[in-house]
Amino acid sequence: MQYDLSAHEVPDWARCEGKLSGYRLGGTYADCLASLLRCHNSTIDAWTMIVASCISTALALYILHKRANPVPVVAVWLSALIHMPWSVGYHTFAPISNDVCTRWMKLDIAFIFVSGALLAFGLAYNVLPPWGVAVNTLVAVAVAAFAIHAIRRAKTKASDNKVKTATFIGSIVLAYMFPMLYYVARGGRGLPVACAITALLALAVGAFVYCTGYPEAALPGAFDFVGSSHNILHVCVTVAHIAELLFVFGTAQTHRTKINLTTRQWFSS
Repeated sequence: MQYDLSAHEVPDWARCEGKLSGYRLGGTYADCLASLLRCHNSTIDAWTMIVASCISTALALYILHKRANPVPVVAVWLSALIHMPWSVGYHTFAPISNDVCTRWMKLDIAFIFVSGALLAFGLAYNVLPPWGVAVNTLVAVAVAAFAIHAIRRAKTKASDNKVKTATFIGSIVLAYMFPMLYYVARGGRGLPVACAITALLALAVGAFVYCTGYPEAALPGAFDFVGSSHNILHVCVTVAHIAELLFVFGTAQTHRTKINLTTRQWFSS
């Protein structure tokens, strides 16, 4: 594997707009895995996803320790865990060849939709009635199935039209954000509302930097290793995920209160 290449030393498919140095090219899967321990312009992209999964696991265990219902917690936790290997794989194995890069990019995007379906179920669990949870989940599964079919047939890279890709991914985001927005619209308060707003803002910022390529679009070469738009995107997604887990924790308290009230009313009648 070749390291420390400049943008003009790698083919078009291996370049990232605004990044002028720190490229890798060629090598085997084993070489790429070893590159996780070296500094290049995709190191942070891979490690932010690994760290995010570790944070998610620790927070999920804390919430479960507080005796929250494990069903929505595990669903939201799995949404991060199930996407992580494919995202890390894309950022790690992309330099091998154009075909490998395209294959892992498609897997990365496809599993965003798979994780979105899990989020749609987990975030709705404490907020919507059972039929609402079922409908929200089925809508998300249908969107994910359609998206995965479209991804398999796609012949262009996601980076060829970032706005189109962001809009495409936005379809599953709407499905899993619906329960959070519904909770706020129905007059919810406290921690869940703060989490819903945080998640929405984090995802909006992430989408903006992804589509515009800032800050490296303004200062090419200055953010080759740290601080690129993709680094920021991953941080924003991590913040949103933490907010989603805490939303489940916060709504679990309300959900438990409603169940207790219903039980008392049933016995009193």
